[in-house]
Amino acid sequence: MEGENLWSDPHYLGYYLDMMKERYPENQTEREVNFIEKVIDLDRGASILDACCGCGRHAISLAKRGYDVIGVDLSKSLLEHAEATKNEKSMPGSVEFYEGDILNLDELGLEKKYQGVICMASLGYYMTDEDVKTSLQKIKETMTPGGWLLIDLINREKLIKTFRNKNWIKTETGYRCLRFTSFNLEMSRCENHKYVNDPDGNEKEFFQWLRTFTLREFLNILEEVGFNFQKVYGSYTREQYSVDSPRMIVICTNE
Repeated sequence: MEGENLWSDPHYLGYYLDMMKERYPENQTEREVNFIEKVIDLDRGASILDACCGCGRHAISLAKRGYDVIGVDLSKSLLEHAEATKNEKSMPGSVEFYEGDILNLDELGLEKKYQGVICMASLGYYMTDEDVKTSLQKIKETMTPGGWLLIDLINREKLIKTFRNKNWIKTETGYRCLRFTSFNLEMSRCENHKYVNDPDGNEKEFFQWLRTFTLREFLNILEEVGFNFQKVYGSYTREQYSVDSPRMIVICTNE
């Protein structure tokens, strides 16, 4: 069974936005953007592409700091939420949102050449290895020579080491999600069956999968596309990457 675009389903979207608000409050987003500023060498006012921007939390935070940001995402619903949030903020920079697939960035008519690109915890969802490679090629085409690319991925080693096949989440507004997880070793992907109940008790099932990578696998793809690897971090505190790191945050340049 293949996955669907969960983030455009109203039932899932209600749960997802509630969960994100609780797990990633504004101060957490600001810490993540502090990290971005520290590890990629960009002047305020630089142009940044937020690929798979979701509800826009990083794009908006960067615009508040004076950067000119374009956010791209497949989900019209998440982008509507991002636009509403943007309109509540005062910012010296700018942010615009576009509905589209990073596999087809060249079809969006984006005119800027970006000095920085970020892709936060999104690459690999419902994507084959060829999809990932194509997406990175399309991203590279939008970048200036010497531009920076930051990609935040789940750490496959830590995921397997601490694997849980069942998880339960309840939000403050009453959404409940029961998740059954398996790890497909042949495909190196994490597969989730999610049963989401809304506050009225209506239940809907969703299937989600994520291609996970070892560091070497991912660096091979980046090198094949033509990126120059610079550094890998294990968290937003700039810890050294290890098998116990929660994240695998890869920094490279467009050389």
